[in-house]
Amino acid sequence: MKVAGHVEQMWLSRCYQQSDSLTCTTCHNPHAAVLPAAVPAERAAAEYRSKCLECHAPAACGLDVAARTKAEPGDNCAACHMPPTQTDVPHAAFTHHRIGIHRPAAEAPAAEAPTDDEPEFAELTPLADVSHLSEIERDRCLGLAYLEFEPEQSGPAIEHYRRRAVELLEKVRAQGLRDAYVDAGLARVYWSSPPPRAAQLAAAALQDDPLPPDERTHALFVLADFSFRTQQWAAARSALVQSVRLRRHPLDWQMLGLCQAAQGDEPGAIQSLERAAEIIPYDRAVHEQLARLYARQGQTDGADRQRQLAKLLEDFEKDRGQEK
Repeated sequence: MKVAGHVEQMWLSRCYQQSDSLTCTTCHNPHAAVLPAAVPAERAAAEYRSKCLECHAPAACGLDVAARTKAEPGDNCAACHMPPTQTDVPHAAFTHHRIGIHRPAAEAPAAEAPTDDEPEFAELTPLADVSHLSEIERDRCLGLAYLEFEPEQSGPAIEHYRRRAVELLEKVRAQGLRDAYVDAGLARVYWSSPPPRAAQLAAAALQDDPLPPDERTHALFVLADFSFRTQQWAAARSALVQSVRLRRHPLDWQMLGLCQAAQGDEPGAIQSLERAAEIIPYDRAVHEQLARLYARQGQTDGADRQRQLAKLLEDFEKDRGQEK
């Protein structure tokens, strides 16, 4: 079982999809102090079974009474249709909230592996009712879902789901939708290629509000990286100054220091690179850059210290390489 959440599992159940009233509070008391322990253990099976029988007749079960009570003396519906299921969390199990017919893993049919020349990929579908949304909104949501789903994949699936995300998000942009999430998401996809398109989308995303901090930092870094690579030092510095206020990342401070150095602000560059070294002290390149800046400033002690640190890290890297 992949744990997505009890609500999402329930939404996948035919019981939920064909009911007009089934919710979490159908079975669970929202005012109880602890859930689901609000129902005493000795009464739990009967209590939850009574909820099932509000919609289902006892005779509707596929097993006869003798077979059911042999396996579950209390004729516990949930034991079969919402079984406790092991997870990848040690010593933990969840009650499966996808109400249905669950077979043991050993009895489940093995999935046929797709052939190498014709890989098959599952397509994402919404769990909730999205019929009230316009087509462009549905495409937007689906495209963003593919974008979040793609990093969890491996092999050819990565490219497939990334392509699906780009197709949908570029489609809604072409139809006139201007959305910070869409622009920031596409900027991340295009970061490696083509960089100018990524920078254009990142700049567009930064003009939209509200843009959540995680998307803002992604967009700022894409814009900073493009400007840095094209030696647009002022633009890169401006984006990085905003980024370091939102997150603690050594690369932001390192790039900011190099921008400051390129603009002639060596004292500021030293401060920024020292900050990068505080966050990631084992990055040899940062210490080498600091050594050069300290030397240019005539600060011999500082330059010697950074050279020593860089040499120690170089020797450590060599030792590790020999061990491998």
